[in-house]
Amino acid sequence: MDAWEELPPHEYDRAWGLFTATFRFRPSIHKQDWPGIVEPVSSTTYDISEAYEHDDPWLRPIRGTVNQSFLTYFRTIVPPGGWFYAMDWHVGWRFYPHRDFDSRDVRAWGVSVLPHGDYTVFLTPDLRDGLFGHPWEGSVCIFGQTLPGLVKANPPALFNKPVRRDGMSFPTTGERGLP
Repeated sequence: MDAWEELPPHEYDRAWGLFTATFRFRPSIHKQDWPGIVEPVSSTTYDISEAYEHDDPWLRPIRGTVNQSFLTYFRTIVPPGGWFYAMDWHVGWRFYPHRDFDSRDVRAWGVSVLPHGDYTVFLTPDLRDGLFGHPWEGSVCIFGQTLPGLVKANPPALFNKPVRRDGMSFPTTGERGLP
C-alpha cells in the first residue's frame, strides 16, 4: 500500500475545517496578520526563512533532509498503521509514515514539511501532535505532546532558530536563557 492516500474532497474540507476551528487559522500574506494560527501551549516556532534565500537547486536537498528527519519523528509518534493528515492549500492526504515509499525523493512526498509556496499542515487525527508551515513568514510551528521534544532533541537542518514558544516571541533568536 502507498504511504500517501489522497483525501476525497469532503474529508479534505472537513480536515481543514477542523484545523481552522482548532487553531483559528487565518490565511494571509500580510505580516501584521502573522502568525497564521493561534500557536498552542507546548509549541515552538522556528524561523526557516534561510531556505528561501537560495534558489531551488539548494532547497531540494534541504527539503529532502528535513523530510527524512520528520519521517523519523512521525514514525515515533504513531504506531504502525497510524497516520497523519498532510495538507497544503490545494490537496490533502492521509500519510502513513510506516509504509514504504521513496522517502529520499522530495517528489515522492505528497506534502513537504517545509512550506514551498503553500501553507503546510501535518496533524495527527486526534490533534495531539503536528506542525504548521507558513510560507510567507518563513516559519514552521511544531506543536503537541511529543513532536516539539523530538525536534528539540535532534533538530534537523534549518530548525536552529526558534522565534516563539507557546505563541510568545523570544527577546533573542537563540535558545540561551530559555526555561
